Amino acid sequence: MKKRAIILPPLGPAWFSSVMGTGLLANLLGRYIGDFPWLVYPASALLFIGIVLLIVLTVGYLVRLERTHTSERANVHFVPVVDPAWGTVSMGYLSVGSALLTVGPHIGLSGIVLPADTVLWSIGTVIGLVTNVAFLAHTMSRHVGTPLPVWGLAVVGPMVSATTGALLLRHFHTPGLQFMMLTLSFLCFILALTHGTIIFILAYAWHNRIEPLPVDASISSWIPLGVVGQSTAAAVAISGSASLFLAPQAQSFATTTAVIYGLVMLVIAVPVIGFAIGQTWRGYRNNMAFSPGWWALTFPIGTLALGGAMLSEVPVIAGSAVATIAGIVGWVSLLTLCGTWTFCAGGSLWAIAVHHKRQFFGAGAVPSRRQ
Repeated sequence: MKKRAIILPPLGPAWFSSVMGTGLLANLLGRYIGDFPWLVYPASALLFIGIVLLIVLTVGYLVRLERTHTSERANVHFVPVVDPAWGTVSMGYLSVGSALLTVGPHIGLSGIVLPADTVLWSIGTVIGLVTNVAFLAHTMSRHVGTPLPVWGLAVVGPMVSATTGALLLRHFHTPGLQFMMLTLSFLCFILALTHGTIIFILAYAWHNRIEPLPVDASISSWIPLGVVGQSTAAAVAISGSASLFLAPQAQSFATTTAVIYGLVMLVIAVPVIGFAIGQTWRGYRNNMAFSPGWWALTFPIGTLALGGAMLSEVPVIAGSAVATIAGIVGWVSLLTLCGTWTFCAGGSLWAIAVHHKRQFFGAGAVPSRRQ
C-alpha cells in the first residue's frame, strides 16, 4: 500500500487552524458547564492546549522570522498578502480569547479574562481585517491561480470578530465603547459575508464546471461551512447586543431578521455538508497527503455547533420546533467536532512521529513552501 505523504510546514500560520479548532471546542464545552459541571475538566484542558499552541506557534514564527536572512525576510513579511493561512492566525487569537472568556471564570481566572480577551480580540481583528483587504486587493491586481475554498480563510476572519466582538461588548459598561464595538462587529459581518460569498461562488463554479478540487485540497471543502455557521452565530450575537441601543420595536425586527437569516443558513448548510463529505471521502480514498489543512475538519463544524446553539437560545422562538431543530443541529455538530478534533489531534501527532522516523531512516517528508 502506498505510504501517505506528509506535509509538515514550519511553525507559523499554516498550523494556526489547530489553535482555531481547539479554542472553539473549549468555548463550546464551556457554554454547557452550568448544566454539566464535569465539562469544566475537558474545557479547561482544551483551553490550556489552545493557549500553549498559540504561544508556541507565535514565538516559533517570530524566532524563525528573526533568523531569516535579510534577503529572504521581505518574502516572509509579505505572506499576509498572498497566503490565506494568515486568516487562521486571526481566528486562532479570536477563538482562544473567546474560550478564555467562557471557561476562565470557572477555573479562577475571573480577574484576567476580560482584559486578556480584549487584547486577543484586538490582535485577531486587526490581523483579520488586514488579511481580508490585502488578499482581495492582491487577487484583483494579479493572477493568483485557480479559485479554491481555502481562499475563504483569508476573508472569514472578520466574521469571527463580528461574533466575538458582539459578545465581548456586553462585558463593558461604557456606552460609547459598546456602540463602537457593535458598529465594528456589524461592519466585519458585512465585509466577511460579501467577500466570502464571492470567493465561494467562484470556487464552487470552477470546480463544478471546469476541473475538480485537487485531491490534496479535498478537506478544504469544509471551509465554506465556517461562513454558514459563524455568520449565524454573528447574526444572533449582533441582534442581541443591539438591544442596548434599539427601541423595543426595532429590536424585535432585528431579532426576527437574525432568526430568519439563521434558518436560511441552516438550509444552505445541507448541500455544503453533502459536498464536503463527498470531497473528503474522495480525498481519503485517493490517499491525499496529510497536512495541517486537515484541521479544516474542526472549526467549520464547530461554527455550525455554535450557530445552532445560539439560534436555539433566542427567546422569541423558545420552545418552538425551530428552536428544537437548531438545538439538535448544535448538539450533533458539537459531538461531531469532538470526534474530528480527536482525529486531527491524533493525526497530527502521528504525522510528526512518522516524519521524524522517515527523516531518521533517510525518507524525508514532503516539504512545504507555506510560511
